[in-house]
Amino acid sequence: MAGAPAPTTPRAPAPAKTDNSGIIAIRDQDIPNRLVALAPEFRFLFPGKPAAFDVWMKSLALCVIENKDLRAALTTENGQRSFIRVVQKAASTGLSLNPLDGEAAIIPFGDGTINYWPMKNGIIKGAMDSGEVETVFSKIIYEKDTFTIEETSKGDDYRFCPALEARGKPKAYFAVIVLKSGRTILEYMTKEQVEAHRDKYGKGLSKATSVWNTNFDAMAEKTVLKALLRRVHVNSKTLDSIIEIEEEPQIPEAGGPHDVTPPKGTSPEDLKKKLCATEPQPEPDDITMKLEEPEPTPEPKKPSAPETNGDDLPLF
Repeated sequence: MAGAPAPTTPRAPAPAKTDNSGIIAIRDQDIPNRLVALAPEFRFLFPGKPAAFDVWMKSLALCVIENKDLRAALTTENGQRSFIRVVQKAASTGLSLNPLDGEAAIIPFGDGTINYWPMKNGIIKGAMDSGEVETVFSKIIYEKDTFTIEETSKGDDYRFCPALEARGKPKAYFAVIVLKSGRTILEYMTKEQVEAHRDKYGKGLSKATSVWNTNFDAMAEKTVLKALLRRVHVNSKTLDSIIEIEEEPQIPEAGGPHDVTPPKGTSPEDLKKKLCATEPQPEPDDITMKLEEPEPTPEPKKPSAPETNGDDLPLF
């Protein structure tokens, strides 16, 4: 009779990789649970309903998972602090962070800081959410295109005939908004005007990765769209928040379109302490299933968080 097999000792999980500073590197398996720990604070700033917030949280997780540069930034203390501020701003607008939606993006910089950029589709969504707009869009005018504008008592009338072939290079940009009242308003900027705007207000222009250097036309359309919406005020707190964020030179502390003061305990330092005090969660077997079919969680209790100096465990 064969002898009984020798008992096996369960293998301990492999230690998380660290960078030279000793900060734990972020892993895909950790992202959903770490973000869920911060969800109540982000929910306070979010302008939509709970179901919409759940979708938004999934887009946030996907944004982090699919951006290796962002994950690298989160291995630094500076990046972790910056990330909290950025996500608070992102939550206040409610724009999707899924790259496929093109509404907003979280962008890491080479110095470890992170910024939040609403995009063209996000600005359009903010205007449409007002309920006052029939349609709003922006276009590029090329050298061979035909474009004319006529001011009338009912608004701006225009004629745009794109060339069918060999359109040439971009020479101008325009944005149009049609209100439900029937009035049409147009904003027009030449390429030279956009370049002047870029030189005065653009950020990170010296970096090759600046979106102004990699996708000038997209930034030009966004610029003329914002210029239009500054002239035509629509009742949209989301849009107001987007434009305010766009015009801020630095990433500010928490705020949002609710026009109320956030409760105590929602500063980046407080959120980091709360996350550090959270017990680690088991790793999901399948990151995709975890995002698509999250298990229901009970209503969170509100005991005071254990005291910690914030240095015991990094954010990610």
